[in-house]
Amino acid sequence: FQNCKFQNRLWMFGAVEVLSTTALQKYFDGRDSICKDQLDYYNMGEDTFLSRCLDKLGVKAVQDFDLLADGYCSEAPGTCQNHQVAYHPFKNAAAWAACFHAATQ
Repeated sequence: FQNCKFQNRLWMFGAVEVLSTTALQKYFDGRDSICKDQLDYYNMGEDTFLSRCLDKLGVKAVQDFDLLADGYCSEAPGTCQNHQVAYHPFKNAAAWAACFHAATQ
């Protein structure tokens, strides 16, 4: 599942990670024996490692760029009223609460 177009690449940003049961099984089967050996496991964020590992294991990604508003991708959360399922990032409780209130109205 890829939810961000960033730096000329498709990414799965960690605020929303969607995996099929089959994809998750392939990840668990190959994470230690393939991915940790071939990827820079200790210097990647968990979302980057998961995404690159799934690529390496041949799991086909599906794109959906409407579920997430992520300031680290290309769209800051804004008013939190765009009907996405996740808005990211919020670094303090007051900002999160304001977004939550706006999204649930």
